[in-house]
Amino acid sequence: MNNEPVAWMSVELDGRTVLATYEFETAIPLYIHPAKTLTDEEIEEIYNEILIHDKKSSIKFARAILKKASEK
Repeated sequence: MNNEPVAWMSVELDGRTVLATYEFETAIPLYIHPAKTLTDEEIEEIYNEILIHDKKSSIKFARAILKKASEK
């Protein structure tokens, strides 16, 4: 994974926040984090636990997917 900053942030004396795509003296580096993903098997497991029993539970399925991804 590339661990280079994607932008830099600085707060100016007048309180303005400045973002830049280049590094400068008072800048704080900003990074992005990798997306949390699930394998096909994990999604299928959640599907089998929820949707196969209740076809109207698409909201429950989506929430379960998000919950599982946030646990990673």
